[in-house]
Amino acid sequence: MLNAKIHNQRQNSLWQKMAQFGFTLTEIVIVTALGLIFTVGLVANYLTSQKNARDSKRKHDLNVLSQNLEIYYSSVSPPAYPAGDMTELKNTLVPNYLSEEAFPTDPLSKNGQVYFYNRPTISTYYLCAYLENKKNTDPNCPAGTPSCGGGKNCNYGISQPLP
Repeated sequence: MLNAKIHNQRQNSLWQKMAQFGFTLTEIVIVTALGLIFTVGLVANYLTSQKNARDSKRKHDLNVLSQNLEIYYSSVSPPAYPAGDMTELKNTLVPNYLSEEAFPTDPLSKNGQVYFYNRPTISTYYLCAYLENKKNTDPNCPAGTPSCGGGKNCNYGISQPLP
């Protein structure tokens, strides 16, 4: 009987010690808040990375178009850049200079966002796009910053002759 009493006291003492090692509400709230802050930081970083990736693709696309425009310019007589807008530019460059699949389109073209092409004279052109990250912009588009679709004005461009 004495052994059983000592055993019960030890067991109760063990439960009391274990109860002391639990977490308080304050500790749980602090850990949860830190977890949320960390998660928000990761999501923001991920979204910025996605914008930068789309902007890099846009810059690359404009360079591809620019290179093909230069090839076209040097292959026609008299030298001239194609007239018209992006649709007419595509009709001119595909299939002789670019394949249908290789012709660049904006990564957000499903949202109505497009590239802008304009040829003011036979020896000048503007290629413009809308970049999402404002730090990457380098406007080189004609006066009035044309629309790049989706309610966005172009804020990055390539032109010939270079400014």
